Amino acid sequence: MKEGDAVRNLWSYSSLFLLFLVLFFYFTSTNEHLHSSGHPAVEIPKGVEVPEVQISVDKLSDDSWLLQVDKEYFTFTPEQAGSSVIDFQKGHGHVYINGVKINRLYGDYFNLELPKGKNAIKVALVLNNHQRLLHQGNEVSDQVEVHVSG
Repeated sequence: MKEGDAVRNLWSYSSLFLLFLVLFFYFTSTNEHLHSSGHPAVEIPKGVEVPEVQISVDKLSDDSWLLQVDKEYFTFTPEQAGSSVIDFQKGHGHVYINGVKINRLYGDYFNLELPKGKNAIKVALVLNNHQRLLHQGNEVSDQVEVHVSG
């Protein structure tokens, strides 16, 4: 093999590898279902009341933060966690801070310790079998931003 052929082969393989990396990172970064919690998702069927969730976060006197969850057509059922019975209006929540799941949520309130700076707080509704709920392809969730100074 001539030196020129080896350089061309190396260039070809490098170009293909670079193209693969670009496509891999593009498709994995644009697929929102890969970034949620690692749990599979399930679409709410037509005819079922679609659960809704709205959250708020307020600062408490001890410098912690209180997450409050208001929901409709959905009941937290900790006693059924892990159940394989699918009921699109029963389950629990997943609490995220800056895209990282920090805990499960089985009630309407949760105390948060937040780092300084801008924080994205999200609650997503999840079935008892840990499937994330989707409505028309969108996760049933709510998110707010909280700025912690200091």
